[in-house]
Amino acid sequence: MSLPAPPVVVLGPGSLDLRLLTAKLAARAGLQTSLFSPSGSVQDIWLEQMYGVEDGSTEISTSAEPLRPAMVADADAREAALAAAEGLALISDGVAMPESALSSVLAVASQLKRIVCLSKMGVTRATAGPLGLGKRANSNPPNPHCPLFTHHTTSQQG
Repeated sequence: MSLPAPPVVVLGPGSLDLRLLTAKLAARAGLQTSLFSPSGSVQDIWLEQMYGVEDGSTEISTSAEPLRPAMVADADAREAALAAAEGLALISDGVAMPESALSSVLAVASQLKRIVCLSKMGVTRATAGPLGLGKRANSNPPNPHCPLFTHHTTSQQG
């Protein structure tokens, strides 16, 4: 018997490319992934960036790539995604998330087991599974300098 995929939310003030890549990889790894996104035609642009023009579907069920993140844009969908989330991927590679925004997110996300902060600074620790939610996830203690987060450092090329 396999357990259902843990729900995760990807959000943050960091680069769009890193948010899209994180959400795509989490979904491909089998995690039930929600990506905070704007509404309207911008979602089409984001989907094209992740999957190209060959899959113009905005619905996961009709997509050629069924393991893809759900785009959540309205307040109710965001709140529902956060309320169910066991993991939170906070993308903050260039700008810090305002404390008030993070407090609002954490107030709703009562089921969280893991927060992953992808940034340009910090300490990286290897974990089992994407976003630290795989086997032995609890064997990876939080960073002692920032006990809420498991840090994964990104690097800039160029």
